[in-house]
Amino acid sequence: METLVAEPVYEFHPLGVQLRGRPAVLRYYERVQREYSPLVEASTLLELFAGPAGAVLEYAIHLRVDRERWDERLVATMPIQGEYFAGERIHSSERVLRLLLGEMLDGVEPIPPAA
Repeated sequence: METLVAEPVYEFHPLGVQLRGRPAVLRYYERVQREYSPLVEASTLLELFAGPAGAVLEYAIHLRVDRERWDERLVATMPIQGEYFAGERIHSSERVLRLLLGEMLDGVEPIPPAA
């Protein structure tokens, strides 16, 4: 949380929804640790691109959900604002995003259209 701007924004694609602000992001991280992380059997960083504008990370993820194994990809784009990350844009399958967000889906906002 110390690496984030005061009001981070986390976007989830292709769901087209976002979480805004530190309280929402903290709840999200707590939820991920409690509910999502135990489902991850393995995670491999495939690519990392970093520069002054931000970082992009691509992962191969192996999940075990109800005795079924899922092999997925996840890409996280982390833009930089000043000296901190402005949040994340997370791209993955809809089923992975629904696992990440869980009950928080009830409180997300749609991503506003680009100006």
